Amino acid sequence: MNTRPENVELAHSTTMHIRRRFATWSLAVVGALSTTGTVCLRPTAAWGYDEPASKEKASTGKQGDEEDKVASEAAFSREVFSKLISEGKLDEAEAKLEAAIAAAPNDSQLLNMEYQLAAVMSRTKPEEARKRIWALAEKLMAKEELDGSASTILLQTAMMRVSSDRDMKYEDRMNIIDSTLAKLNQAAGAESPATKSLLQFKVRTMVSAEKLAEAKSLLDTMIDQSRAALDPEKPASVSAYSSLALLYNSSLGDDYPAESKAILDQAEDFFRSRLTDEKASAQDYVRYVNMKISLVSSLLYSDAKQAESSIADVEKMIETAKERFEGKDLEPFKNIELSLKSLKSRVESSLVRDRLIGTRAPEINADHFVATKPVTMEDLRGKVVLLDFWAVWCGPCIATFPHLIEWQEKYSDKGLVILGATNFYNYKWDEDAGKAVRAEEGAQVSPEEELAMLEKFRESYKLHHGFFVNSKESGYAKAFAVSGIPQAVLLDKEGKIQLIRVGSGPANAKAVEAKIKELLAQ
Repeated sequence: MNTRPENVELAHSTTMHIRRRFATWSLAVVGALSTTGTVCLRPTAAWGYDEPASKEKASTGKQGDEEDKVASEAAFSREVFSKLISEGKLDEAEAKLEAAIAAAPNDSQLLNMEYQLAAVMSRTKPEEARKRIWALAEKLMAKEELDGSASTILLQTAMMRVSSDRDMKYEDRMNIIDSTLAKLNQAAGAESPATKSLLQFKVRTMVSAEKLAEAKSLLDTMIDQSRAALDPEKPASVSAYSSLALLYNSSLGDDYPAESKAILDQAEDFFRSRLTDEKASAQDYVRYVNMKISLVSSLLYSDAKQAESSIADVEKMIETAKERFEGKDLEPFKNIELSLKSLKSRVESSLVRDRLIGTRAPEINADHFVATKPVTMEDLRGKVVLLDFWAVWCGPCIATFPHLIEWQEKYSDKGLVILGATNFYNYKWDEDAGKAVRAEEGAQVSPEEELAMLEKFRESYKLHHGFFVNSKESGYAKAFAVSGIPQAVLLDKEGKIQLIRVGSGPANAKAVEAKIKELLAQ
């Protein structure tokens, strides 16, 4: 789900390939969400953090490498690089970086900058960025030894290679992941954060490719190993265990509900048992509360009442912690309570959406229609209507397009009407780039230009349904309690709201399609 404009850089291609393309694009997004098992990457030098010297360098004193580093810093610095990137001077940043790499090829800070440059280039020069990432990956794979920083960068390159090449076959994705895992195992060990993160990414890749049995088998093994290594006195083992339990629930919970519930119940039992132990620390409470908050987030759009009940449980746990601990031990709970306040607001919005079910949808109040004639609710009577609230800048919205294309093809002749509901966001069409771009600061895109952009955008993604642009004064989206997009609203043949789902993903797609079939059959 998105709640603000983002830059979305996706290749445009045929309908035949679009599902695979968006599934792989979404892996990187999903990997960054705490509610679906975070892929935690350590801060690197390129982002303004000083990278500690590796143990090997500290123990053996590789003077040559240190001299290289001093030389490279004299010619080029992280501050200079970051400034050039922030100013959009990518060519200059690239030239200076290449010169620094030639002088000090083993400088881990420069490796970080290589990755950062490729990541930034992916927005404007995707093919060049792809070549850079592959070259960086090959360089790292060829190294005899990898320190912690290089291992993290290798993890990042593997994820970016798999996610950015949307035409890549599933088998090739697995080959990249498995070869990288072998290298990380050799360099950092099976228990390293990089190795564990890549294993979780592998699970998500399998799920996105609908290889659910394979994903379950791998995740079952990972959870068994994590449970066997679980030690309340070792925080890392506890965090790893709860992370895998959450990953199971978010990735496989809909397809394997009984198994998912059993795993979550086991995690609950572990934490509750730990919290009754006199040795329990404030951090034990923090880890349990964070797990519960992640579970609440996963319930947000499917069971708002259960989410509300779970928040009440979390608040009781925090109160218990406050009674049991004091001073610095309670500092982490300040941020948790802020997160909880935001989450409660989102739950309240979900409850409002729940109350809309069964009510009559308001009249469409649109300024403009795109690729469809103007329609009213009366025109739509007798049809099942899917309203898709979306925006051109919203990546998760675009990730739903394959489903919209499929449903249009399967159900339009049976009575389904799909209408995209959007707003003007001051975007225009860039012919050279073949994509929608936000106008330069201070510039204003005319309604005619923005409508032309929407036409081009629709054509570029091979969409077959029409859009309408909400009137700014209408409050149309607010009437459906839209607080994040994409939001799908299903209306029955009488124009009453029967289903609301927020966000992209397999679970929502299944729920929406099932409801479409049910309403068409009535």
